[in-house]
Amino acid sequence: GYSSESVGGIPNWTTTKRFLVIDGLLSELDDLGELNMGDPKNLSDFIAWGLSAYPADNLALVLWDHGSGWVGFAADMSASYDGLTQAELKTGIADGLEQAGRDRFTVVGFDACLMGSLETALVLRDHAEYLLGSEELEPGHGWDYTAFSGARDDPAQDVITLADAIVTGFRGQALVEGTSATITLAMIDLYALKAVERALIAVQGMYASGTIAAAFGRARGDTREFGREPTAQSSANMVDLADVMVAIADATQADEPRKVAEAVHHVIMTQTRGSATSAANGLSVYWPPAVLYDQEYATIPGIDAWRDLLAMIVLVDTGGSSGLAFVSGTAAAISQSAYVRFSGQLVEGTSANVTDEGMYYGFTVGGETYVLGDSFGQLTSSGQVIADWNRNVMIVSQGATRDFAYYSYQPGDNGTTVATMPFGYAASSTAPIDTALLVAIYNASGGLVQQMLYLSTAAGYGQLTPASGSQLFPVYGHMTSTGLEFLASETLLNPQQPLNFTFETLSTSAVNRNAFVLLYAQDYAGHSANASWMGKL
Repeated sequence: GYSSESVGGIPNWTTTKRFLVIDGLLSELDDLGELNMGDPKNLSDFIAWGLSAYPADNLALVLWDHGSGWVGFAADMSASYDGLTQAELKTGIADGLEQAGRDRFTVVGFDACLMGSLETALVLRDHAEYLLGSEELEPGHGWDYTAFSGARDDPAQDVITLADAIVTGFRGQALVEGTSATITLAMIDLYALKAVERALIAVQGMYASGTIAAAFGRARGDTREFGREPTAQSSANMVDLADVMVAIADATQADEPRKVAEAVHHVIMTQTRGSATSAANGLSVYWPPAVLYDQEYATIPGIDAWRDLLAMIVLVDTGGSSGLAFVSGTAAAISQSAYVRFSGQLVEGTSANVTDEGMYYGFTVGGETYVLGDSFGQLTSSGQVIADWNRNVMIVSQGATRDFAYYSYQPGDNGTTVATMPFGYAASSTAPIDTALLVAIYNASGGLVQQMLYLSTAAGYGQLTPASGSQLFPVYGHMTSTGLEFLASETLLNPQQPLNFTFETLSTSAVNRNAFVLLYAQDYAGHSANASWMGKL
């Protein structure tokens, strides 16, 4: 199993068991042997058994595991990471309800990362009245299950009161654990989703009738992401639906997108948010760069209102914007006392389609390039891409051991900064290396507010509790023909011991070491252009 520790008074086990919770302890009811949690039949069997053995007027189903947003939930590591897709979630829940002779659950909750999405809500709306889920990655402690005691003590308690207790308990526990800065949890009224769908269909008509693709793309680029990693290829590519629609409305002066946001606000019954996620509105959607659109998205049932609009966006004809390029492949650099400003001029007529711009930075030595971070840029009205670098790089240390650490960030709410630092993680010296994400929240003054380590695998996302004997490796970026990829260094860190992070000025005094910067611009169809610079700082 995941741990050799006992749980709830039950000694270590590795099979699938059924328990009854009584006075804070687990009472074992059955041992089913080894089951694949990615098989929808096992979900339906559990539901049918539970509803038959413990009937009630109001029914709640809480699913607790790693979440992956639209991709699905509960990938079983002991079954080759087989997980429940959204379609399989629907099948498992529907079949279980049918076997038990029930129409729907009062509420389905996901104590998991990234499951508070429009996709999940639309998939489950025929089988539940409400959905309780998180847009963002969840802290490892999850929900505070003592919140359910109110329903135990008062069986007549209504579902909104129960949801308020769960949301309040989750926030309270996060405050105690020091993990509250990035929490999100919302209760969604599934009966009210028709208004969201109607509003999205209206946006489809608006999008088809005008050449406003760049406005949509830039709004997407300016919207906070959930499950963000330093590269779009590895990110969840989930964004807040209401937030991005308001940004589109502001950019286009159109009413249709704003009505989507208004409809989203009406389906949220109760929610909690952290200081860095205070603008989260309760429902996320999948919106990847056009070149990364996953064709598996077409297999999710019942999400046509959003998927059809997304298809319009990601499959749009760019009208020749593939000619996006910088006038020169070499970026200009102007050194200031506090930073170096890098700039590059785009070819005339191509900047109108740009939706994202910024830079990567690092150094070259011995013919090798080490990318150590990325930063946002600015596109001027004259078509110039500008980005500033204060010459600093992130250093991770543990005792006498030190190395560079890749540093990526996005602005959070209330002046916060959400930094993401990827690492390689191995559960043992012989285990394969997975991706670990250290997510740090800094306040407006630069003070560290929160720091958590997550594991990103085929099983989804979840906060990482490092195993005894596990290893952590700093990574650096390497530019390839398809983009940035990360390679683990040979520096070995102990993830069970504290890590220290400091910014230091990159030294280029060595004869064979030069600073490296790559400016980039990307248009709404995913075409990109680059301009690079190398030299002494």
